[in-house]
Amino acid sequence: MSHGYEYEFEQIRKRYKVPARGGQRVKYTGRQDGIAETGTIVGADGQYLFIRIDGDRGEVANFHPTWELEYLT
Repeated sequence: MSHGYEYEFEQIRKRYKVPARGGQRVKYTGRQDGIAETGTIVGADGQYLFIRIDGDRGEVANFHPTWELEYLT
């Protein structure tokens, strides 16, 4: 799932002071309609996280680590 992204995750954790890790669950609250969505971090590239939102049929979207994300345990 997140194999090969550990360096990117480490850099994101250091730069943005967030606990981002592959396989971690998150809640996104930035939709204009105010509906919160949950998903799973599946990768990273540079300053962005790849997140698969629950129910999105396998599609992956890019999210900034500090923009409207809550990191779940």
